[in-house]
Amino acid sequence: MTEPKKAIRKRRRRVGDDARTTGVIEPQKPKRRRRLAGPIVPAWKVAGGEPALPRIQLTLTDQDISRFLEKIDPPNVDGCTLWNASKFAGGYGQFKLKGRSVLAHRVAWTLQRGTIPDDLVLDHVYLRGCRSKACVNTAHLELVTHEENARRRDAAERWRASVWVSTELDEG
Repeated sequence: MTEPKKAIRKRRRRVGDDARTTGVIEPQKPKRRRRLAGPIVPAWKVAGGEPALPRIQLTLTDQDISRFLEKIDPPNVDGCTLWNASKFAGGYGQFKLKGRSVLAHRVAWTLQRGTIPDDLVLDHVYLRGCRSKACVNTAHLELVTHEENARRRDAAERWRASVWVSTELDEG
C-alpha cells in the first residue's frame, strides 16, 4: 500500500542540536489570485445605458386574469388585499406571466388602471393604511418616480426605527 504524499515542501526537523531536512520535494500548486473587490455596480449603469431586461408589456389573457384573481385574499382590517401565492425574497407578490416572474401589484394596477409608464414605479403608500408589500389593492398604490419612492422608503424606515426605540424605552 502506498503512503499518501505528505510532504509538499521541504520540512525541517530538529534532531538533537542539528536541523536536518527531511521529506521529498514536490511541486506546489500555484496560489489562487484574488481580485480586489470594487463597488458593485450593474453593468448597464457603468455603460450609461438602460437595464438589460426591459419591462415586459403586461398583456393579460382571460386565463391569466382568472389565475391572478384566484391568488388574492379578501381585504383585511387595514383594507389591504393581500397576495396569497408565492413571493419574492423582499415580500412582494410574484406572478408568472409569459415565463417570467412579475410583481403582483404591477399586474393588479394594469388590470384596473392601465399601463405603467417606463419612467415611473408603484409605491405602497403607508399613509393610506398599506402595511404590507404583498398588498395588491390599487387604492393603496401610487405612481411615483424612482427617486420619490426611495425618499418615501427611507422616511418610513426612519419613522419605524423611532417608534421601535420609543416603545422599547416605555416597556422598561
